Order: sequence, then C-alpha cells, then structure tokens
Amino acid sequence: MFWQLEAIYKRPNTSKKHSEKRIYRYLSEKCITQGNQVWCADISHTPLRRCFLHLIAIMDGARRRVLLWRFSDTMDANFGKEALDEAITKYGPPKIMTADQGA
Repeated sequence: MFWQLEAIYKRPNTSKKHSEKRIYRYLSEKCITQGNQVWCADISHTPLRRCFLHLIAIMDGARRRVLLWRFSDTMDANFGKEALDEAITKYGPPKIMTADQGA
C-alpha cells in the first residue's frame, strides 16, 4: 500500500511561474547514467501551532530514491550540512550536487 502525505491547510501560492522569466530545462537528466552520479536536495517547511518543522531530503538522481532525510525545528546552516555530510559518509560523494533548481 502506498501512502501519500498531503497538507490539509490552505497552501500559499508561491509556485506561480513568472510570465517573463525564462525557464531552463534540467538537462542533466539525459546525462545521468549511474547511481551516485547526481544528487539533489530539497527542503520543505511545515507550519505547526507555534513554529515550523523543516524537512530536508537528499535524493539520488539515477535511482530516483531518497538517500537520507532529516527533520529540524530550526533552519540554521548546520541542519543541511550535517544531513549532506551524513549522506556522503554513508554513500560516498556524488559527482554533482544540486538543490532548488540548481541555485
């Protein structure tokens, strides 16, 4: 059985495309030939009653699977760095690391 998480609160409209902004296609998908070649990371924020809960997920681009995920109640630089360091220790370093559309 597959479970899907979905927010039950009204979502902010932050993902609207700007009509004048050019979108560059993520072309490295065509170049990924093996596991541990390209990793990507994403951070998601979930509002709670008095704070936010932050989730970081580090994924392997070839295998399309989550390598590591962590929750934190603070959004300091160590949160992401520690997760990435742990993934590198566990799986070895990737050739390319990307996050937030390459930013």
